[in-house]
Amino acid sequence: MWETAPASSFAFERDPDPDRFGGFDPDAGPPRGEIRRDPPGQGRPAQLAGGGQVANTLSPVNLDEMIRKLSAIGDDVKKFSDSLSATFGTEEGKKALGDILRDVQATTASLRTVVTGNEQRFERIVANIDRLSADLSDISSANKQDVRATIANLRAFSDTLKSETPELVRKLEEMSERVSGVVGTTGRT
Repeated sequence: MWETAPASSFAFERDPDPDRFGGFDPDAGPPRGEIRRDPPGQGRPAQLAGGGQVANTLSPVNLDEMIRKLSAIGDDVKKFSDSLSATFGTEEGKKALGDILRDVQATTASLRTVVTGNEQRFERIVANIDRLSADLSDISSANKQDVRATIANLRAFSDTLKSETPELVRKLEEMSERVSGVVGTTGRT
């Protein structure tokens, strides 16, 4: 008659030998045995040893502390409510609140008009950006070799300038001296 209770609850375990204590009377109360707890998700739960204590219990709620906390929360709600009442409870406050709501409605209507009027324009802009991105991707992939060749040519030209510029400068200086010499002797005669 006495069965193990559902998981996570306490139950009496059936005495394996009910006759050892003179038989079992279902009307006399729980069978002789030990109280046990069925842990969730496990097979046979551990039994509470003689003189043992139940572990992992929840502490009872301290009603006085709970009432103090609820009272403090109620006080805060009352202060907030009083503040709202003082602010918006007057004719001036009601007018200010009405003005705020009208401004929000007007702003919302303006934004709706702007978005609706420019929705197609935004769609075109996004489509154009998508096309530009695709075109740039095509251009860069189609002209990679040309770009690489141009960069290689610029490097070669730069190297040539580095190596030949000193000689070119020396020749220009010599030519400048000769021209100066020729001009200088021609003007004296």
